[in-house]
Amino acid sequence: MKILKQIKSKLSKMSFEKLESSEDQREWYKEKFSRIEAEEFLIHFEIGGFVVRQSESVKNAFVLSVKVPVYFSQNRVCHYIIVQCKNRIKFKGYDDKDFKNIDEMIMFCSNFRSILPVKLDSEFYESKIRSKYFRSNSLESVSSNISDFCDLDEL
Repeated sequence: MKILKQIKSKLSKMSFEKLESSEDQREWYKEKFSRIEAEEFLIHFEIGGFVVRQSESVKNAFVLSVKVPVYFSQNRVCHYIIVQCKNRIKFKGYDDKDFKNIDEMIMFCSNFRSILPVKLDSEFYESKIRSKYFRSNSLESVSSNISDFCDLDEL
């Protein structure tokens, strides 16, 4: 019985160990961030900005913290617990979709809005350079920081 528990414990940590062992390659992984630190960090991001961190309340789990529109959450950040179940991972409370690993989950949530209220902005971490255009996940449109209208006084 004791050996069976040890094997289950090792299996339940497999996907998470992969993330922890290569955390230096994933800028979105902030292992030691608390909930409050994640919220303070994401305040500077656009909608869809995110971090993955260790859960403070659920043992052997991660949390995806995502910046969302103010109409979705007053503090503009939502937190989703990531749990492992049968060598797959999923968001706690969302049984319809599971993933092979966290990278697959991030990729899916960057392309589709079927689970989260916004698409994750994984491009921020990939490019690290903001252009004069920014992506608005809430409307799925592109808009410019520069006005398209000239000053009427100049006419």
